[in-house]
Parts: sequence; C-alpha cells; structure tokens
Amino acid sequence: MKKKAFLLLALMSSISAYAYDYGQSSGSGFMTFIGIILLSWGVLEIILFFKIWKMTGDVASLKQAMVDNRFTSNVSGMTLAQLKESVKRKHYLGYTDAAENEISMFAYKKLTRLEGRTLQKDENGEQFLWIQMGAETKKTDPDAYIQAVLNEVKPIYEAIGREVPERLQKLTYDEFISFAKS
Repeated sequence: MKKKAFLLLALMSSISAYAYDYGQSSGSGFMTFIGIILLSWGVLEIILFFKIWKMTGDVASLKQAMVDNRFTSNVSGMTLAQLKESVKRKHYLGYTDAAENEISMFAYKKLTRLEGRTLQKDENGEQFLWIQMGAETKKTDPDAYIQAVLNEVKPIYEAIGREVPERLQKLTYDEFISFAKS
C-alpha cells in the first residue's frame, strides 16, 4: 500500500511537471517525469533489498525452530522401543537435555493412567487400582506401578549418563494424585 501511494505521488508530481511544459521542444518535462519514476523505482528496489535481507534472517530462525521441533516428539503413543530410539538419536546429536525431558514425559504419560481411578481395597485391606496394561486390565498396587514405570525408564536415563530425577524417585501415589488434582 505504501509503495502504491508513493508511486502515485511521484506520478502526480511528474505529470504536473510535464503538463506545464507549454510545448517547448526541450523535453524537460518528460525527462523530469522519467527521472522521478526511476528515482522512485530505485528507492523501492533498496527497500525490497532490505526486506529480503531481513527475510533471510527469519528463514534462518524458522529453520532452527524446525530443527528443534524435529527433536521434540509426541510421547503419548510411543512404545518403549520407540522411546529408546528417539532418545539415542537425540543423545548422539548432542540434545541430551531434550532426551532427558522426553524420558520424563514418557514416564509421566504412563503415570497418568493412575488419574481418575478409584482406589479400592482387597480382602486383606491392601489398596489397589485396575489399570489398563496392553489389552488387559490388571489389579495393581499404585506405588508398585509407579516403581515399575521408574524401573522401566531407569536404564534409559543411565544410557545417556543421567540419573532418574529425585522428584520421580521419591514419587508416591498420594503425591501424584494430589498434584494431578491441583
């Protein structure tokens, strides 16, 4: 829009310069018109140059964002084998923090199976939950389930040279549910 307005102003001023030529044969009005058109074209080319230059910086930032996005994965439907492969790739490419975060997210997604479950007691008075594991539903002690998930991801943490975060090592069912409710 700015370019069109600028071009229109340049055109109006050059037309007026050409209009007041009074028919002299020197052609100065026409040369003024052409000069203003060329001057405005040159200014617009300079503006375009700087816009393209700025855009190349934007492309670099977009590329970096896409590369970083490639190393963030959706762990919700991921199997343990897929997690290991993804973590291995990230670790060897130098994205160890992203790999550690992915392992933690995988563990968290598995622990969310505990949410919304009703804690029940068996005939011995021990608490349990019914948790979907694969194709079947199993009677599970909630704290034992948390430990099983942590035991599953512990070797992956160790493979990248990290330890299971302390907040996960000490996690209990009651803490997890109270946090999930907040």
